[in-house]
Amino acid sequence: MLGKEYEIPKKSIYQAIRKEFLNDVNKGVQTYYLLKENSKNEYSFENPGELNKLGYELLRLGKINESITVFKLATNEFPKDANLFDSLGEAYLNGKQYDSALESYKKAISLGGTNGNAEKMIEKIEKITGK
Repeated sequence: MLGKEYEIPKKSIYQAIRKEFLNDVNKGVQTYYLLKENSKNEYSFENPGELNKLGYELLRLGKINESITVFKLATNEFPKDANLFDSLGEAYLNGKQYDSALESYKKAISLGGTNGNAEKMIEKIEKITGK
């Protein structure tokens, strides 16, 4: 590289675990933690968007419980990321788990918000539940 220092880009964790999660979410979680333990320098574990993308892929496929598992994993890995809690709230809402959805949206707001989305979703849930 012309005598300059360089860093080899890390592999996408999303690409590495996607098939496993699509087939069996529990094995997917195990694979994630195994790779994190044994191949941390090889895969990108620093980007919350990788898990968020996987969670939304499962949600689009109608695998609501599996998407909730991924978003829970993501919020455990990145506990200060408001967007991930917003995504978890969306998955709960899709699964009609309104109390959990409210909790997730409120957590997203407490972490800095989601440009008004969480507030809108809380209003929507309150209308649905009559609370």
